[in-house]
Amino acid sequence: MNAILYTRVSTDEQANSGLGLEAQREAARLYAAKNGITIVAEYTDGGLCGALEIEKRQALHEAVSALKKGMILLVAKRDRLSRDKFVMASIERMIEIKKCRILSASGEGTEGDTDGDFLQRGMIDLYAQYERRLIKSRTKAALSAKIRRGERAGQIPYGYDLSADGQTLIPNATQQAVVAQIRELREAGHSLRAIAQELNSQGIPTQKGNQWNHNTIDSILTRQAA
Repeated sequence: MNAILYTRVSTDEQANSGLGLEAQREAARLYAAKNGITIVAEYTDGGLCGALEIEKRQALHEAVSALKKGMILLVAKRDRLSRDKFVMASIERMIEIKKCRILSASGEGTEGDTDGDFLQRGMIDLYAQYERRLIKSRTKAALSAKIRRGERAGQIPYGYDLSADGQTLIPNATQQAVVAQIRELREAGHSLRAIAQELNSQGIPTQKGNQWNHNTIDSILTRQAA
């Protein structure tokens, strides 16, 4: 049997050695060797979320396109293909149409075609989506906690400057006044777009010197509520 190996790691997962790209390749190659499978090509998406559709993942799109009738798409785990049950169903359907199949090197018990196997695949895919939501929530909570402690968490948020040590956030009085204005306008019932228009009409720039839009307003309000 010939197989195409697909590996993926998201930005959040890159620090986890258990999900690292090389660990995935090693597990898949070992599985292939034990089961008489020849890996004829390998494709990798690095730093991409598992919820993205196949059209937004070039390597996965190329891997599926390269499959010929009877071939296998080999992954270390099913969640490397997707952590969204609807996206996973779409990928699986595309592979079925090509008369190919997905195999997981982790022994998840999803290789068969019985009703039980079908149910098991659905449960694994649903849990992968649940796990992705947990990771997202934990990351957001950790970043919010750092900001509340006055520590830097990624990009410097609007309303703050970075201290000389490069770690501590210092309130920017001018920007904090703008944040207060945004909150007041929102509490008064103004839409996100209306708030953006009001700030633009006053000639107030964003952190990067651009004009405001509803997305930038929403991100500031979301951060304030965290």
